Amino acid sequence: MTITKNHNSYFTALCTLAGLETPVEHCCYFELMSQLYMTPFRWSVEYDDNRANDGVMLREKYMENDELDEDEPCNLLEMLVALARRCEDDLMYNPRFGNRSVDWFWMMLTNLGLNKFRDNSFEEAWNYTNVTKIVDKFMDREYNSKGVGGLFPLRGPCKNQINVELWYQLGTYIQEHPELG
Repeated sequence: MTITKNHNSYFTALCTLAGLETPVEHCCYFELMSQLYMTPFRWSVEYDDNRANDGVMLREKYMENDELDEDEPCNLLEMLVALARRCEDDLMYNPRFGNRSVDWFWMMLTNLGLNKFRDNSFEEAWNYTNVTKIVDKFMDREYNSKGVGGLFPLRGPCKNQINVELWYQLGTYIQEHPELG
């Protein structure tokens, strides 16, 4: 998926949902968000296709009907934004804190180590390669058994996180971090 004129308003909406300022071109994570948007989300663990479906549902909500392409695979930015929103809506909503979807999104990017890739660091071509390596390591489940290198690293998991669907990884991560609630 590329950011064409038809996709630009949707890409901007996703970036806004991720907490970036508008216009998006002036934010300091434009290059990273663009790369995540152009990277198809792939999964190998049963039920992680639900995360892709959540991302496609965002597309149905935020894209104009004439822009909508239901055959496009879910991209990584869509999946991460949708997972952050689902985390807030289904697991963590607390009226005292307001909506923290943006916080969950950036927590996941930080756990992956992607938050350090600001636009000024994309001046070097090797940064595109480094982001790709991090993203591939996550999607190919090449992180360690505690989830380090993935979205939800744990201190003491009961199961090898490589084989656990993302939704359950998230639940265990939240249980292990009561300060998040």
